[in-house]
Amino acid sequence: MKKIIFILGLFFSSNIYATDTSLTNKPQHFINPIFNQPLKPLSRTAGWAYLTPTSVKFSAPSDKNLIDATGQCRLIENTKDFIKLFCHMKWRKDEYSSMVMFSGNYTTDWYCTYDIKKLFFKTCLDIEETIYEIQDEHIKKISSAHYCVTPIDNSKSD
Repeated sequence: MKKIIFILGLFFSSNIYATDTSLTNKPQHFINPIFNQPLKPLSRTAGWAYLTPTSVKFSAPSDKNLIDATGQCRLIENTKDFIKLFCHMKWRKDEYSSMVMFSGNYTTDWYCTYDIKKLFFKTCLDIEETIYEIQDEHIKKISSAHYCVTPIDNSKSD
């Protein structure tokens, strides 16, 4: 009898985890492939941003290869000109991190939005990033940045 209860317990607990889609949802794709490119910052205070439908990575402003933060994400909105991600962020904890102001808990929940704005010049399409931190039941805008990506020439795909 104990074995049967144990096996049933394992079965039901595995089904609970299999149906949890909070952050480990099935892979998706961005409707607009422009968001698959590394986002080059237009200011010196932001680092590069690397997006996928299930993750984000942010580099340090001083070095695009030095990753400051990573996040496991869920794609909330996905249109041609706009994406919104819900991400559980984890910050790198060392003296080289640009986020040394954090102490103790280096994880946060964010909404990250990316909105295509305008073409600055032939090789630079402006994407605006806005980040909202989730604190208890309040959502607070904490940063905004602009990035440059290379426009995709759809005329060559014919």
